[in-house]
Amino acid sequence: TLVTVTEDGSPRGRVLALRSVDREARRLVFHTDARSDKVREIDGEQRVAVLFFDREDAVQARFDGTCVVHHADPVAAAAWRGVSELRRAACATEAEPGSPLDAAQPFTSLPATASGDDAFTNFAVLVVEADAIDWLWLGPQDMRRARFAWVGGHWSSSWIVP
Repeated sequence: TLVTVTEDGSPRGRVLALRSVDREARRLVFHTDARSDKVREIDGEQRVAVLFFDREDAVQARFDGTCVVHHADPVAAAAWRGVSELRRAACATEAEPGSPLDAAQPFTSLPATASGDDAFTNFAVLVVEADAIDWLWLGPQDMRRARFAWVGGHWSSSWIVP
């Protein structure tokens, strides 16, 4: 779940598919439509949070950091070459995400642009660089929580009360 801040200061979260992770650079990468509210919100406030929950390991984690939007640049172009047909179709729709419809309708029936180049102009890559992590393990009879912060080029950590 990516959490952004709206123009009026309210938090807004939405689920995104994690596309890649660069542990050394502390980066999480996501794809989206450049016309989406989340892109406008990030343009206004680059501080974001990304929330994960792993049911099998009973771990939840929040990554705090800054997000950079890559749109119509080499990063976006490289990612575009490997995106799914569904992402291409989503970026090809004429109406931007969140536009009202008169009634529910199949995604494939929405008006779309004619060329892939037009669709690429609506594609964006979100790169979140983490600078803090809040980690919580939820055991059957116990809980443990730790906080990590990127300070001076390395991670510092401490155990904290769950």
